[in-house]
Amino acid sequence: MSEPKETTHEAYQRARDAFDELNIEKKATFLVEAAVSTLARGLASASEALGSEFERVFETMEHEEAEAAADETTAEPPASEPKAKTTKRASSAKKTTSSAKKSTSTRSRSSKKKTPPKKS
Repeated sequence: MSEPKETTHEAYQRARDAFDELNIEKKATFLVEAAVSTLARGLASASEALGSEFERVFETMEHEEAEAAADETTAEPPASEPKAKTTKRASSAKKTTSSAKKSTSTRSRSSKKKTPPKKS
């Protein structure tokens, strides 16, 4: 014959009574081990959930990139717009050129070193 199942309350009470019988060092050790074990299970569960979420995000990104690439290959090229007319100003180009020459010639004169005459 099988023994009757223990109820949750009875199991809790039995564990509680067994804990009460432990000395203080064993109670402290038990509590630390239980806390560490609980933290480890919580971290494992959180990292598993985070890993699943990252996997879902990356799969979504890959799917969107594949759709975008497919859209680019089937899309018609955009109609080219006429370019705006640009006019060059001849006078401003000449001014720039002449002012550049002036600054270059000024620099070249000032950068030349004066050497003292050689004595014979």
